[in-house]
Amino acid sequence: MFNQHIPQYCGSCWAHAATSVLADRIKIARNAAWPDVNISPQPLISCMTNLTTPSYPAFGCFGGDQKDAFAYLMTNNATDRTCSVYTARGWTNGQTCSPMEVCRNCAPGEACVVPKTYEVYGVAEWGAIVGAANFTTEIANHGPITVSIAVTQGFEAYKAGDGIFCDDTNATEVDHAVSIVGYGVNETGAEYWLVRNSWGSHWGD
Repeated sequence: MFNQHIPQYCGSCWAHAATSVLADRIKIARNAAWPDVNISPQPLISCMTNLTTPSYPAFGCFGGDQKDAFAYLMTNNATDRTCSVYTARGWTNGQTCSPMEVCRNCAPGEACVVPKTYEVYGVAEWGAIVGAANFTTEIANHGPITVSIAVTQGFEAYKAGDGIFCDDTNATEVDHAVSIVGYGVNETGAEYWLVRNSWGSHWGD
């Protein structure tokens, strides 16, 4: 389970949600072939800037939108975590874009280098969907999706063993991005979404 706030606080949930969904869909397309491809959010938070991509505004560790990330990945490649290590810094707080941020290889006692060749990944198409019925159809047919949610105190406090989280505040001001990886109905008939967050193992199950 990845934590966007290690080694320091970084508001990069939008990049984590987008790359998480992309990695899941790659795994589905490859029939779960080994090795797994874990797309790195680092190139997004370092290279997707308001200056170079004004159509897709992003502020690195200070926020962004996963929809803009998908649009960016239509024409800009991502790499995986084996060659682009997540640092919890982006272009707005000290980790600006460079070939090293996209992919590097390091050997003990030697300077890191940009590999001559490495795997890249992108997005062929993307779109916005609305409504629970469309969410379930998309997940069943193609795989996980991303959503924006309002984080409440109850959501922040959710821990393993708490059961299904149900917000009763009616909060609508979205300020966080997660991926929905599944859905179901429990033994009492309550419907739920199975969500992957990017807050590490201290949150949720």
